[in-house]
Amino acid sequence: TAPKALLLPSPPWSTAFKGETVTLTCRGPHSPVQGVTSWYHDNALLEDKSKVIKIRKSGSYICKTQESSFSDPVNVQFSSGEEKGSRWNEALSNRSEGWKQALEGRNCRVILQAPHIAFEGEYIELRCRAKADDSNEKIYYKDGVKIGTSLDTVFVLHSVSSSTSKYHCGVRRGGFFSSEEKSEPLSITVQGNGYTSVGIRLKGKQYKGIEGGCFCLGALSLLALGTVCFFSLELFPPPVLIASPSPPIEGSPVALKCKTQLSPQRSHIQLQFRFFRGHQALVSGWSSSPELQIPTVWREDSGLYWCQAQTATLRGQKSSSKSHIQVQSSELGWGEQNSGISCYLKQWADREPSSFHGTFSLQGVPVSDVKLMVRPPEGQLIEGETLVLICSVAKGTGTITFSWHREGTSSLGRKTERSLSAELRIPSVTEHHAGRYYCSADNILGPVLSNRIMVTPKIPVSRLVLKLRTPRVQAAVGDMVELHCEAQRGSPPILYRFYYEDITLGNSSAPSGGGASFNLSLTTEHSGNYSCEADNGLGAQHSDRITVNVLVPVSHPVLTLRAPAQAAVGDVVELHCEAQRGSPPILYQFYHEDVTLGNSSAPSGGGVSFNLSLTAEHSGNYSCEADNGLGAQRSAMVAFNFP
Repeated sequence: TAPKALLLPSPPWSTAFKGETVTLTCRGPHSPVQGVTSWYHDNALLEDKSKVIKIRKSGSYICKTQESSFSDPVNVQFSSGEEKGSRWNEALSNRSEGWKQALEGRNCRVILQAPHIAFEGEYIELRCRAKADDSNEKIYYKDGVKIGTSLDTVFVLHSVSSSTSKYHCGVRRGGFFSSEEKSEPLSITVQGNGYTSVGIRLKGKQYKGIEGGCFCLGALSLLALGTVCFFSLELFPPPVLIASPSPPIEGSPVALKCKTQLSPQRSHIQLQFRFFRGHQALVSGWSSSPELQIPTVWREDSGLYWCQAQTATLRGQKSSSKSHIQVQSSELGWGEQNSGISCYLKQWADREPSSFHGTFSLQGVPVSDVKLMVRPPEGQLIEGETLVLICSVAKGTGTITFSWHREGTSSLGRKTERSLSAELRIPSVTEHHAGRYYCSADNILGPVLSNRIMVTPKIPVSRLVLKLRTPRVQAAVGDMVELHCEAQRGSPPILYRFYYEDITLGNSSAPSGGGASFNLSLTTEHSGNYSCEADNGLGAQHSDRITVNVLVPVSHPVLTLRAPAQAAVGDVVELHCEAQRGSPPILYQFYHEDVTLGNSSAPSGGGVSFNLSLTAEHSGNYSCEADNGLGAQRSAMVAFNFP
């Protein structure tokens, strides 16, 4: 069956005013469209054969290209935008041909527009338009209940469920007597999985493309006038998981594909994918690629596999059904006798054809029950130690070739022995040696693979760094500071301890590695040296110390006036200002009736003085201010009066 043509209206609204133009574009499965395009208006073939047409008549439009089948219909209604008159009333009284004419020529000064289709997860935009001034307030209603207003033309329905509801809008007209002019009701039926024909049936006749009503996916009764079928389409079907090759062979790669298809109307949307075995994600996070390459699979990798697909911008995700993938063994099958193996010696025949006759019989026992063991046991070793891989067989005649492998890499080594076991030593292992190991044994009668063992070298913690994170350049009393300790290397879990001088402040664990933090609210006693320690069971490591000086904001200073008992004009008065607390340096300002007299600094803290030679104007109130950059504090006023 040829794929459907895609019919795209622009603008994408179901209703327009008479005299306006709607552009229809027909697309086939290939771009650009090949050959002529066929257009139909209310099932009548149009003369226009171009791939883009402009329309001004109400009705149902369908297109078809030479490479496609018929498109889904697009229904457009043009309203004249004039007041409804006697012709409409006459049509209602004579529900025959007059009704059809009324439906085809609906007169509305205000119309409510909706898009032809939308897809699951998308919002629906309604558009209220007035034939005259379109700048007035728009009021939107659902089933007769007001749902919102807007000075804008567009109103967004953020959440629409599968149901049928009637919507209409009104335009508020200004003036002394305000009035509201309303559109015809628009019935929106939301479906979830595609749609059927759109139209109404009156007295045995089917009229398509009439905005007055429609049949919607099995609805058997005529919907109200002003009805439009609105379809929420499936953006993409649930994906299907495909494995290649199927079934996969152990020791070989396998490709997984999460197969789905975006709707042609939304082919620009980006899909994301992820893959699972059972409840475990095969790769963390989402990927833009629908394929996942697994370099090597083994018998123990057999299980239920499935995938998920979602859009990068819209809501909703879909999952494939779960498929059981059975990884097939790569071992060669042998009979009960394990002997009498016939082989055709092609190389000999090619080299000495005259001396070769028939088959050549070999007698021998193939290797069986191949096992891999490691030292230290279970592959739990510390970085720098030697890993020993021991490959053994229960049976096998002749010389046996042993080879050792790590998944995702080439052969680690190879030995040929007249023995049932052999070992390979890997000195000074590092974190890069982590992985699943296996071996194979072959005595020319066919290789057999061993079990797999996971080797995880443990890394001692090292290169410990302690950082102090403060809300300002210089920490002050009352600040909440963060001590962050992190080992640059080390296998998890890691336990961190935090110290002030040699006193333990607390500890924190990093189960997955990385660093840990400790928060501290500073007081005046917290100046000093800080350090941290990290331990993952392979030996504790200490960080370097960092020194923290906690600044103390200045307290309210005290102003003292030192003057002769009977002060007179010309005498010298000493103004002494001192804050009892505060980290140096401290800057002091002296004031007479809020007029600055001068300033003086105390680099090492304490107080300072300011000398004043009295004049007749110096009676009044004096004060001082102290500031060390953490907030200024003002003293109380001191009155000084003299004759």
